[in-house]
Amino acid sequence: MADPLSQLADLTALTLDRAMAELSGTATKIAALESQIADLRTRLNQLPGLDADTGQNPALSSGHFDQWQKQVRMQLGRLNILLAQARADHEERMADTRLAFGRNAALNAIRAKRTADVRNMLRRRVEHQ
Repeated sequence: MADPLSQLADLTALTLDRAMAELSGTATKIAALESQIADLRTRLNQLPGLDADTGQNPALSSGHFDQWQKQVRMQLGRLNILLAQARADHEERMADTRLAFGRNAALNAIRAKRTADVRNMLRRRVEHQ
């Protein structure tokens, strides 16, 4: 039968790996949302091109640009909400990862101490013989 400490070490290592994978997933989601928001803001701040023949901007005169700006602002609002939710989820994953890392580090310290104790005990036996 396997040593309970080894089984616990395997479990904490798996928990840490899962937490790190989830943290990486939320970081990727945040990066994608931030990229979408940056692209939309860039497009929103640019005026549409001028008509080469008339020198005027047809989108501005027809009101389509205003409609488009309104839609983009609504989409930016939705993306900002999604970003806030993703960041909150990322913070939760960060807390889970810290906890898993702490447990894994503590268990590794216990295992190292146990190994050192066994080594010292064997060394003492050899010295007393």
